[in-house]
Amino acid sequence: MKQPNELTKADRIAMLGGGIPIALGIVVLGLINTLADAPAAPVVEEGTTVATPLIPVDLRVGLVLLGLLVWAGYAVYKLGIAPTADGQVGGAGTGQPR
Repeated sequence: MKQPNELTKADRIAMLGGGIPIALGIVVLGLINTLADAPAAPVVEEGTTVATPLIPVDLRVGLVLLGLLVWAGYAVYKLGIAPTADGQVGGAGTGQPR
């Protein structure tokens, strides 16, 4: 019988599938933009500047949203698993006998 604190395949998939895109989008690509010191474009009219990052913002946002969607799907999956009479979580994907 599995212990309650053991990780299942779904737990590991959610951790990696959600954590890697978020860490990549926020930490890694942000660090690349910072180290590249992407300069702002010259001042346009009325003193406004246009930022020109090395990594497009849309790419970073897409990666973070992908990670959050994976975590949201995992949360829905975990909410759908009903606990057994003894308080253990049973059902599809947990590998626990009924």
